[in-house]
Amino acid sequence: MKTEYTILLCDDDEFLIRLYTYKLEFEGFKVVEIRSGDLVVAQMKEVMPSLVILDLILPNKTGFEVLQELNTEENLFLRNIPIIVSSNLSQQSDIDTVKSLGAVDFLVKSRITPNDLVDRIRCYLPHCLPN
Repeated sequence: MKTEYTILLCDDDEFLIRLYTYKLEFEGFKVVEIRSGDLVVAQMKEVMPSLVILDLILPNKTGFEVLQELNTEENLFLRNIPIIVSSNLSQQSDIDTVKSLGAVDFLVKSRITPNDLVDRIRCYLPHCLPN
Protein backbone atom coordinates (compact mmCIF):
# COMPACT_ATOMS: atom_id res chain seq x y z
CA MET A 1 0.00 0.00 0.00
CA LYS A 2 1.47 3.32 -1.05
CA THR A 3 1.21 6.42 1.07
CA GLU A 4 0.39 9.56 -0.87
CA TYR A 5 2.74 12.41 -0.17
CA THR A 6 2.05 16.00 -1.14
CA ILE A 7 4.98 18.18 -2.16
CA LEU A 8 4.60 21.97 -2.06
CA LEU A 9 6.85 23.24 -4.84
CA CYS A 10 7.71 26.94 -4.48
CA ASP A 11 9.62 28.39 -7.42
CA ASP A 12 9.12 31.10 -10.01
CA ASP A 13 11.09 29.38 -12.78
CA GLU A 14 8.39 28.01 -15.10
CA PHE A 15 10.72 25.48 -16.72
CA LEU A 16 11.83 24.02 -13.38
CA ILE A 17 8.26 23.96 -12.06
CA ARG A 18 7.14 21.93 -15.09
CA LEU A 19 10.19 19.65 -15.00
CA TYR A 20 9.99 18.94 -11.27
CA THR A 21 6.19 18.58 -11.29
CA TYR A 22 6.35 16.07 -14.12
CA LYS A 23 9.07 14.03 -12.40
CA LEU A 24 7.45 14.13 -8.96
CA GLU A 25 4.02 13.17 -10.30
CA PHE A 26 5.62 10.37 -12.32
CA GLU A 27 7.15 9.11 -9.04
CA GLY A 28 3.71 9.10 -7.39
CA PHE A 29 3.77 12.37 -5.47
CA LYS A 30 0.97 14.92 -5.48
CA VAL A 31 2.40 18.37 -6.30
CA VAL A 32 1.05 21.80 -5.38
CA GLU A 33 2.82 24.62 -7.24
CA ILE A 34 3.42 28.14 -5.92
CA ARG A 35 5.22 30.88 -7.81
CA SER A 36 5.24 33.67 -5.21
CA GLY A 37 6.83 33.79 -1.77
CA ASP A 38 3.96 35.59 -0.12
CA LEU A 39 1.68 32.57 -0.68
CA VAL A 40 3.88 29.87 0.84
CA VAL A 41 2.83 29.96 4.49
CA ALA A 42 -0.89 30.23 3.67
CA GLN A 43 -0.62 27.26 1.30
CA MET A 44 1.28 25.27 3.90
CA LYS A 45 -1.58 25.86 6.35
CA GLU A 46 -4.20 24.92 3.76
CA VAL A 47 -2.52 21.90 2.20
CA MET A 48 -0.37 20.64 5.11
CA PRO A 49 2.16 19.16 2.68
CA SER A 50 4.49 16.29 3.47
CA LEU A 51 7.47 18.37 2.34
CA VAL A 52 8.24 21.81 0.87
CA ILE A 53 10.76 22.62 -1.85
CA LEU A 54 11.54 26.32 -1.47
CA ASP A 55 13.47 28.62 -3.78
CA LEU A 56 15.17 31.60 -2.12
CA ILE A 57 14.61 34.16 -4.85
CA LEU A 58 10.85 34.49 -5.24
CA PRO A 59 8.58 37.41 -6.10
CA ASN A 60 6.91 39.29 -3.24
CA LYS A 61 8.77 37.48 -0.42
CA THR A 62 12.11 35.69 -0.44
CA GLY A 63 12.66 32.17 0.79
CA PHE A 64 14.68 33.66 3.65
CA GLU A 65 11.63 35.71 4.67
CA VAL A 66 9.36 32.66 4.38
CA LEU A 67 11.63 30.69 6.72
CA GLN A 68 11.65 33.61 9.17
CA GLU A 69 7.85 33.78 9.05
CA LEU A 70 7.66 30.07 9.83
CA ASN A 71 9.64 30.71 13.00
CA THR A 72 6.98 32.99 14.45
CA GLU A 73 4.95 31.59 17.32
CA GLU A 74 1.72 31.46 15.29
CA ASN A 75 3.38 29.26 12.64
CA LEU A 76 5.51 26.96 14.80
CA PHE A 77 3.10 24.07 14.20
CA LEU A 78 4.30 24.08 10.57
CA ARG A 79 7.94 23.52 11.55
CA ASN A 80 7.49 19.73 11.55
CA ILE A 81 7.11 19.91 7.74
CA PRO A 82 10.55 19.35 6.18
CA ILE A 83 11.75 22.17 3.94
CA ILE A 84 14.37 21.62 1.28
CA VAL A 85 15.78 24.83 -0.11
CA SER A 86 16.57 24.66 -3.82
CA SER A 87 18.44 27.70 -5.08
CA ASN A 88 21.28 28.83 -7.29
CA LEU A 89 22.60 30.87 -4.39
CA SER A 90 25.40 28.69 -3.13
CA GLN A 91 27.53 30.71 -0.74
CA GLN A 92 28.17 28.93 2.53
CA SER A 93 26.64 31.87 4.40
CA ASP A 94 23.33 31.34 2.55
CA ILE A 95 23.40 27.62 3.32
CA ASP A 96 24.17 28.29 6.99
CA THR A 97 21.41 30.89 7.22
CA VAL A 98 18.65 28.68 5.79
CA LYS A 99 19.68 25.76 7.96
CA SER A 100 19.67 27.99 11.04
CA LEU A 101 16.15 29.06 10.05
CA GLY A 102 14.97 25.44 9.96
CA ALA A 103 15.54 24.08 6.44
CA VAL A 104 16.53 20.42 6.52
CA ASP A 105 18.58 20.51 3.32
CA PHE A 106 20.01 22.85 0.69
CA LEU A 107 20.30 21.92 -2.98
CA VAL A 108 22.03 24.01 -5.63
CA LYS A 109 19.70 23.89 -8.64
CA SER A 110 22.48 23.89 -11.22
CA ARG A 111 24.05 20.82 -9.59
CA ILE A 112 21.08 18.47 -9.24
CA THR A 113 18.97 16.38 -11.57
CA PRO A 114 15.29 15.59 -11.11
CA ASN A 115 16.33 12.09 -9.98
CA ASP A 116 18.63 13.65 -7.35
CA LEU A 117 15.73 15.77 -6.12
CA VAL A 118 13.47 12.73 -5.75
CA ASP A 119 16.19 10.86 -3.87
CA ARG A 120 16.64 13.77 -1.45
CA ILE A 121 12.88 14.12 -0.93
CA ARG A 122 12.63 10.43 -0.05
CA CYS A 123 15.27 10.91 2.65
CA TYR A 124 12.89 13.15 4.58
CA LEU A 125 9.61 11.28 4.21
CA PRO A 126 8.77 8.42 6.55
CA HIS A 127 8.27 5.04 4.87
CA CYS A 128 8.94 6.50 1.45
CA LEU A 129 10.72 3.84 -0.52
CA PRO A 130 11.84 3.82 -4.14
CA ASN A 131 9.19 2.65 -6.61
